[in-house]
Amino acid sequence: MTRQRKSELREVLSRIWWSVDKEKCFIVILHRGAPKNRKVLAVKDIDEIKAGYLFVGDLQIPIHRIIEIICNGKTLWKRKKI
Repeated sequence: MTRQRKSELREVLSRIWWSVDKEKCFIVILHRGAPKNRKVLAVKDIDEIKAGYLFVGDLQIPIHRIIEIICNGKTLWKRKKI
C-alpha cells in the first residue's frame, strides 16, 4: 500500500495550524451570499481542522471552499481557478 502525499493546500493548512502565529493568518472561503461570494475567517477562530473540514463553532466548512490563505499580509496559497 502506498501512502498518498498531502495536497499543497493541506500542507499549508497544517503548517499554519501548528507553527505560525495564528493571530496574523486568515483564510478566504467561497461563501455564497456574502459580498463578492467571499468570507474571511481568522485562523485563530478555527477550532479544528480534520477530515476535509474546518470547524468554527458549530459550523463545518468544507476545505474545498478555501480560495486563499494569507499570513502576515502575504498569500501562502491561492486557488488557481474558481
